[in-house]
Amino acid sequence: MNTEEMIEAAGKKKEGGMDFSRQRNMQKLRRDMRRLQSTLSMILLLRKKKAKALKVLESESTNAKALYRRAQAYINLVDLDLTEIDIKKALEIDHYNRDVKLEYKVLKEKIKEFNKKYAKFYGNMLAGNGRPVGN
Repeated sequence: MNTEEMIEAAGKKKEGGMDFSRQRNMQKLRRDMRRLQSTLSMILLLRKKKAKALKVLESESTNAKALYRRAQAYINLVDLDLTEIDIKKALEIDHYNRDVKLEYKVLKEKIKEFNKKYAKFYGNMLAGNGRPVGN
């Protein structure tokens, strides 16, 4: 095999590798697009759920079921403060409602996870007394 043939073979091999890389990138892009579409669909569904609850709450501000539905939308949109407000109102109205009580437990767990995550984040940040860790 002379030099020109070796260069040509290397070029073909390089082109084949680039094609493989492009295919992998396209597969990853398609997967990411599907995830994004799924997330957007979920957000739209939650917004519809929240809008329906808001419509009911305009006419009946003490509707425990509507407060519960809106709290569900808020918790899935990770708005924990508004979730807590709605759940507490719903419990004041109907303190025997099993679903609201269960949602309150879920909320408490999410708040606990959130606090633990951020405590770890800020703990790691401050581990070096204000200096970046590892220096």
